[in-house]
Amino acid sequence: MGATTSSGSWQMASTRWPTNSRRHGRISKTLSRQLPKASRCSMPRAASPGAQFADIVKGQHKPAVGPAEGTATGDDWRLRAVQPDETAEGVVHERADQLAILNRELHEKSETTSRLVKLGELLQACVTFPEAFSVVGTAMTEFLGGLSGSVHLTSASRNLVEEMAHWGDVRSSVNQFAPEDCWALRRGQEHVVGPGLLTPRCAHITENGNKGYVCMPLAAQGETLGIMHLCEPNAAEKPQWLTERQQILRGVVDTLALALANLRLRETLRQQSIRDPNTGLFNRRYLEETSSRELRRMERSSQPLAVIMLDVDHFKQFNDTFGHEAGDLVLKQVAATLIEHARDSDVVSRYGGEEFALVMPGCSLEEGAQRAETLRQAIKHLHLAHRGRTLGTVTASFGVAAYPEHGTGWAEITNAADHAQYDAKAEGRDRVVVARSTPPGERPAIQLVPSAKAGTEVKG
Repeated sequence: MGATTSSGSWQMASTRWPTNSRRHGRISKTLSRQLPKASRCSMPRAASPGAQFADIVKGQHKPAVGPAEGTATGDDWRLRAVQPDETAEGVVHERADQLAILNRELHEKSETTSRLVKLGELLQACVTFPEAFSVVGTAMTEFLGGLSGSVHLTSASRNLVEEMAHWGDVRSSVNQFAPEDCWALRRGQEHVVGPGLLTPRCAHITENGNKGYVCMPLAAQGETLGIMHLCEPNAAEKPQWLTERQQILRGVVDTLALALANLRLRETLRQQSIRDPNTGLFNRRYLEETSSRELRRMERSSQPLAVIMLDVDHFKQFNDTFGHEAGDLVLKQVAATLIEHARDSDVVSRYGGEEFALVMPGCSLEEGAQRAETLRQAIKHLHLAHRGRTLGTVTASFGVAAYPEHGTGWAEITNAADHAQYDAKAEGRDRVVVARSTPPGERPAIQLVPSAKAGTEVKG
């Protein structure tokens, strides 16, 4: 009975072992997935009960090797158990160092972006090109420390590139050059020259040696405005001098190009609003705004101001005889004569039709009359021809008034000069008349030039 029971127990045990083996296998796999990888690698893998039983049946089961044969002791197991924590701690430190580097790079990019935004705001606030280039010259030293450079703009005629701003100790480009002298303008993209590069050097670069150069086009709104030129004196020792600045340099170039394009557009619109399109002179609106300001300035400094009003004689008859193109030619030549004899401080404008005005700050009434006489003679000596036809002699009538003799307001002074011009017309044209200092009719106007003969006037 005992043997039978023993045998039956043995049989029952033998039939249960595979089930237990599969159960232990599933438990082992579950633990393997839950334990860290480092823990799975460092700890020995225990044999399942089924495998141990199979070894016993085959007679291959061996007792554990003792410490004398090299088996790890209890202390070794404790050391091995610490290894996963040490490995994780090293990974944490490595990730922390990488995060610190990324954080530092992000902070630098944030500062660069802030400076670019500030540069753009300053450039957008500029109302003239000299103001903008003053900002550029100061800002580039901060953005591109160690590099010398300059900004060059293309002229309106597209045949000249001129330097507008410069910074740094090295001046490696000429002030003016033709557009074809720069490879960046030819190709429409940046052009880099330096040690180890086979690219040709631009003709406008004056420095030789182991210096590095780059020309970057300033392009915005579909138009190339000019270039930014940079020089690295130690390019041979710094082969990455451009690569390490490429991102910030691109941001600076784009910001500057857009600001200059907006400034040029603003200047174009402004000129269109204050200039006469036919003669290029200031229009009446600008004359009145500027002259009132100049009059106040002369009043504060106790200086005189003279005004000349002139009108081309018999212009309508002339225009009807020779055509509108010939009439436009006469107006342009008279305007050119006025500009030629004007000072930098004078304001020359087309007042309306064939009538012109000249404001001369700091000029007395007598000096104004003398300058009017000079202009009268210069206009009379113009020799004009249109389509092979001689246009004849052009004459003009002048009226002169001044502050403070003829009033303290702009309207008073211009009315006095206008009345003097009408007097010149009434007295025979081609003459200069100084405005009356008293109401008309009490004293005749001063006649500086004798009456011209009718044959010398342009007849319609």
